[in-house]
Amino acid sequence: MSRTDGSNLKRLTSIGGATPRWSPDGKRIVFESNQRGQSDIYVLTPDTGDLQRLTNHVATNKRPSWSRDGRFVYFSSDRTGRLQIWKVPGNGGDPVQITRSGGMYAVETFDGKSIYYTSPDVPADIWTTSANGGDESRVIRQVVGYPTIAMAK
Repeated sequence: MSRTDGSNLKRLTSIGGATPRWSPDGKRIVFESNQRGQSDIYVLTPDTGDLQRLTNHVATNKRPSWSRDGRFVYFSSDRTGRLQIWKVPGNGGDPVQITRSGGMYAVETFDGKSIYYTSPDVPADIWTTSANGGDESRVIRQVVGYPTIAMAK
C-alpha cells in the first residue's frame, strides 16, 4: 500500500498475491495467492494485519471480486472440473456454486441482484445470471481474449 504518489510504501502481506480488490467500505482487501502450495482466496484487513483464508480446496481458486454490499466474495474455481463462478461469505463460510456453464471473473450489478461474468473460453464471452445462480444468458460473444493465430496472419 502507498500514497497516491507512490511514497510511503508499505508491504501488507508476505504470502504474495494477485488480483487485489478493495472491499466497498475500503476496510479489507480480497486477493488470490498460491504461495502456500495451492491457489486460494484471502481477505486482508490492512489496519490490523489480520489475514483470513476464504477458500481451502485443492482446486484453483482465483479472480475474486466483492459483492456491492461487501457481504460476499465471488471467485472462479475449477473444483467441479471446469472453471465456474462461486460465492462465499466475506467473513468466511461455505462456498456456493453460482454458474454451471463456466465462468472466470464476476462483477455484481449495482442493485446486487445479478452478476456479469466472462466465460473461461478464449476469446471469452460475457454472460449474466442471478447473484444466487439460475438461468444463464450470453450477453456478448467473443469480446475478451487473445487473437487467434488465424486472426494474426
